[in-house]
Amino acid sequence: MAKRNKKRITENQNLLTFLSFLDQDMGNHPEKIVPLDEETLLKFKALTQNVKYSDKDFE
Repeated sequence: MAKRNKKRITENQNLLTFLSFLDQDMGNHPEKIVPLDEETLLKFKALTQNVKYSDKDFE
């Protein structure tokens, strides 16, 4: 159990580091932010339509 919690803490820290980078980059370069177009959203939907997950995957 302790190993699993350590892994989650590490994963959470990695995610927080990435989100912090994104926040800083978006603040420094807002001109790079562009909305996703409908075609791209449809591609994402098609790519993920068969992905199975459970709410437990996010605990």
